[in-house]
Amino acid sequence: MMLWSLLLAALCGIAVALFDPMLEQHWQMWKKTHGKNYQTEVEELGRREVWERNLQLINLHNLEASMDMHTYDLGMNHMGDMTQEEIAQSFASLRVPADLFLPFTAVEFTMIQLAQRR
Repeated sequence: MMLWSLLLAALCGIAVALFDPMLEQHWQMWKKTHGKNYQTEVEELGRREVWERNLQLINLHNLEASMDMHTYDLGMNHMGDMTQEEIAQSFASLRVPADLFLPFTAVEFTMIQLAQRR
């Protein structure tokens, strides 16, 4: 058990060293803003890694958008510590309410699209 604790502490130390120390305050503010609490330090380290990776992707995308390579900007939100797979899984379980009012049926919408093409 003592060996396991030492190994865990060493891995946590290595993981912390891999993070950008300039982002620590940003990470803490993001967690507070979105009410994020993690069960273990290992889980938090993993979520921090995903969050930093997502932040890098957002920053790169927005830099490219400023050079007219994209027509929209991205921003960090409450899903910043989730992988693409986790986000997709969370949306896969959503259900459209049966009483949702739709102005057109799928057939009517298709007919409108076909008419607009002419």
